[in-house]
Amino acid sequence: MHDLMLELALSTSEKEKFCSVYDGRESMEEIGVRRLSIQTTEGEIKVCTAPLASLIDPPLVTNEEEFLRVDALSSPPPQLLRLVLGGKLESVPRWFCSLHSLTYLNLHWTRLEEDLPPHIEALPNLQWLRLDNACAVEELCFSRGFVKLTHLELFNIPLLEKITIEQGVMPNLQLLRFYRCTELKTIPGGFEYLTQLETFYFNCTSEEFYESIVEGGVNHSKFRQRFPSMRM
Repeated sequence: MHDLMLELALSTSEKEKFCSVYDGRESMEEIGVRRLSIQTTEGEIKVCTAPLASLIDPPLVTNEEEFLRVDALSSPPPQLLRLVLGGKLESVPRWFCSLHSLTYLNLHWTRLEEDLPPHIEALPNLQWLRLDNACAVEELCFSRGFVKLTHLELFNIPLLEKITIEQGVMPNLQLLRFYRCTELKTIPGGFEYLTQLETFYFNCTSEEFYESIVEGGVNHSKFRQRFPSMRM
């Protein structure tokens, strides 16, 4: 039944010129594709890099328990604006630092065990960063860069206990969201430097986190300085 529904959806989408099913018999230039979604249960991304030059939004997704072998993409599309990676990563892809046009980065299931921020801090146009079960670390330190970042979302990072944002980093951050970071102890170090922050969401954090920002908590004054009228 699911296969039949998929065939019907693809058939309709092709007729409406919403998508094209690529089976390798044509080049991507002939198809004229600008957005590419790749999903595999084997983890290996088998894509020639040359046809990717015109892509602006390719989600690369594998099985949650499989490793995503993205280093097969030796050089990313130069005009890449949005990138979604879903699947475990053994390391941060070596080409991350060259994504100069990127405005949106979404990593989920990647469970990286190395420090991610240094690999993406210098991206000049990154505005939105979403990490969903993306890191298997106890601490995230944002020590420089992220000059255009306006949205930072951290979801389902079970080991994370501490976040540090150095002064001058993320000067344009407007939204900060934590969800299911169950070991996070308190607001980020450097929270007071986020002078453009307008919206702060947190849910399913630790009891210690909540106690640190209520009246009498260790970071109550820093929190109230930014959000004097927030009710908790």
